[in-house]
Amino acid sequence: MKFLVVVPSIRQSYPGFERVMERIRESFTQPTEFHVLDGKDGKAQTLNRALLEKLPASDADIYVTMDDDFVPSKGWQNKVAQAFESHPGIGSIGIWLGEDPEMLAYMGSDNIESPQRDGDLTIRYVFPGHHIVGCNVAMRRSVAIEVGPTPETTEKYQFWEDGWRGRMVGKLKFRQAFVEAGPVEFVRWQDTKEYTEMRNRDIASARSKVGKIMKESGIGPSFWDRLRNKVKRTLKGK
Repeated sequence: MKFLVVVPSIRQSYPGFERVMERIRESFTQPTEFHVLDGKDGKAQTLNRALLEKLPASDADIYVTMDDDFVPSKGWQNKVAQAFESHPGIGSIGIWLGEDPEMLAYMGSDNIESPQRDGDLTIRYVFPGHHIVGCNVAMRRSVAIEVGPTPETTEKYQFWEDGWRGRMVGKLKFRQAFVEAGPVEFVRWQDTKEYTEMRNRDIASARSKVGKIMKESGIGPSFWDRLRNKVKRTLKGK
């Protein structure tokens, strides 16, 4: 299978950036078209340009969006391709981030099924209403096209993009899953004060818009999703 991998970033001038991008390239084991995109206009805006311009111009079977602070193990593409080939009901795949409590919380492990083993492949399906995290999101080409562009707002740092795309995958009747593909690394960039302030400001500004965005897209949480989450909170004493 051929991959199209895009990395939106505003950190191109950071020390060590080019080496991190090279390490991402070194992880590829399948034919891959790779683009590092200038994300100064905002993550959603940048990914929408990639979806509308890069993907149609490519003959890739799998479309991957990856964060600029995420470095997977070499061979992760083999596991992703294998999962798509052997599980036609999966529309979107993320890489399992490991058993560290911080990573389990980040992935939302309470909303992820127990691992299923298929030969040398380990898959963890995501419960409906949840989504895989955006540090590495792989979609079938056809699913990515059907999901379409992410809603854009005036904020440049848009934290709902993962959830929106994930719920759109579910709306299309595909499932999402994590696959085990070796250890991963997160690069701890030293962000500028200006970037950090912008990110915090945009998160605070956008929180009130998320519900409306989901509702208008027809992908707000279902009654059963809300009920399941309520039961979980009750069992945890929250």
